[in-house]
Amino acid sequence: MAEHDPTVRSGSSQEPSEVSAEWTPRYDADGSADARRAALEGQELPDFLYQRGMAHYQRREWRAALEYFTRLREIQPDRPGLGPLLDEVQWFIQLESLGQEEVERPYLPAEPQPVSRPRWTLRALALVLIVAAVVVGVTWSQGWLTGWLGMGRQAELQELYNRGQSRLALGDYEGAREAFARLVELAPDDPEARAGLERAERLKTLAERYRQATAAILAEDWDAAAAHLSAILAVDPNYADAAQQAAFVARRQELDRLYAEGVRLYDLGDWAGALARFEQIEQRDPGFRRDAVQEFLFVCYLNDGWALISQPGAGSEETRRAIERFGSALRIHPRNVQAAEARRLSSIYLEAQLAFERGDLADARARLEALLEEKPDYASGRAMELLFTTLVKMGDQALARGEPLRARELYQAALELNVPDRAPAEAGLRAVELAIATPTPTPTPTPVAVVRAQVLNVRAGPGTEFDVISQVRVDDILQVIARTP
Repeated sequence: MAEHDPTVRSGSSQEPSEVSAEWTPRYDADGSADARRAALEGQELPDFLYQRGMAHYQRREWRAALEYFTRLREIQPDRPGLGPLLDEVQWFIQLESLGQEEVERPYLPAEPQPVSRPRWTLRALALVLIVAAVVVGVTWSQGWLTGWLGMGRQAELQELYNRGQSRLALGDYEGAREAFARLVELAPDDPEARAGLERAERLKTLAERYRQATAAILAEDWDAAAAHLSAILAVDPNYADAAQQAAFVARRQELDRLYAEGVRLYDLGDWAGALARFEQIEQRDPGFRRDAVQEFLFVCYLNDGWALISQPGAGSEETRRAIERFGSALRIHPRNVQAAEARRLSSIYLEAQLAFERGDLADARARLEALLEEKPDYASGRAMELLFTTLVKMGDQALARGEPLRARELYQAALELNVPDRAPAEAGLRAVELAIATPTPTPTPTPVAVVRAQVLNVRAGPGTEFDVISQVRVDDILQVIARTP
């Protein structure tokens, strides 16, 4: 008979509640009380009834066990091993009843009888022994005695089966494996014995895998945890909370991967790439290595903002993005002086760029000169290059207006800036010098004639013999280009 073991091993997906020995189960007519209790304990009703019955069985509380197993048979009549288990419990109840009757029967001494031992009594006893021997021989020959002895063996097999099932229910997979292994030794052809052994071994392996996965999770060894959980789910996709744990581990693996990539790109100075990884981490799990991720983000925001402004060909759009980066850095460290100064200067630079783009060169010049007075190398020299271009354009406009002296002043101011290519200003200055050196011709007066007559004919040649080709009228002014001799 199975021994009572109330311990529930770790890894069991079903943990039966403790049953009080003094409590006798009672059921509603429709079994709703059982269903409610099973639901409270997170179990299916048949498993709940079986575990309760086995708990009473192990305590030798036969009548309580019978009540549970009878209810189980009503719900699940085809449950393996239930019929023999009910027979065994009823047999124990009968034995218990017989024992109580023997205890309760009062002792009544028999009336004294005269002692006589006739000779025929010995002969009768001998005859009885002979008849008994004959009966035993006949029954043995017909296999009846073997059957009677087999009843004891069957009881042992049933007890092993019940023990294995109860150990499985309690999560004692090693105890269940031992019971079913012994059952297979005694009944190697019994499919239920082999199925029980296989189930016990499988559950034992799964429980051990789950224990290892839990230990790996606590140690943050995500690759090992993922391997253990994957092995569990390959065997039983619904085992305990393995699916949820696998999803959690997968998320942590992805976060670790993003973190490692972010650190690598950070070390390489790829601020945009590192920033993208750390922002993904912050979006997926704000609490993941929060302090470290925030510091990485702060530095990346600053450096990526400066990189946007300083890149070749950067315009106002890149400066806007840089200002957003500096603002994000300030959200992490609101009192950081470096981030605040970066946003202030970039705002001045953006206003200068916008003025240049709309053609307000004087405003652009004023803002750029103020910016460069504070930080001459702002934007890695891009701000000074923009001021150079602004001065050259202003000189070109002055030269086109006929103001060579003003143009020369602007070109010379541009040449004073430290830029790599000063050729446009030099070309403008040469154009100014050429314009100043070329003399303006003195105008010569042109003779004219004023018509005083009412109408004069204009002929094709000198003389009236030529045809009239036009006419001039009074007060018309004619330019004299030649005279006839």
